Amino acid sequence: IDGIQWLEVGFDTSVTPTQINIYETAYPGQVVNVEVRDESGNLQTVWTGETYVDDQCPRVFTVDVTGVDYKVTAVRVSLDQSAANYWSELDAIELVGTP
Repeated sequence: IDGIQWLEVGFDTSVTPTQINIYETAYPGQVVNVEVRDESGNLQTVWTGETYVDDQCPRVFTVDVTGVDYKVTAVRVSLDQSAANYWSELDAIELVGTP
């Protein structure tokens, strides 16, 4: 398994984000990029990193969001599944912020 895959989750209520929690349930550690989508449809990267295989499973991967002072409607998570050579599984993405 190689290449970057992504998952985008939209939310009914727009918020100014402070944190994003990604619930990984199998082969965690493959998240390489987290972006937020503003109300105009533009994406901004709020976290980027390298893949690794984490033995702690399941786990919650938390991204503290700073420097975003506008409301967002969606979160896009990119995964590089070549690190574990197996499909990563995400159970949920939680967007934490102020309305």
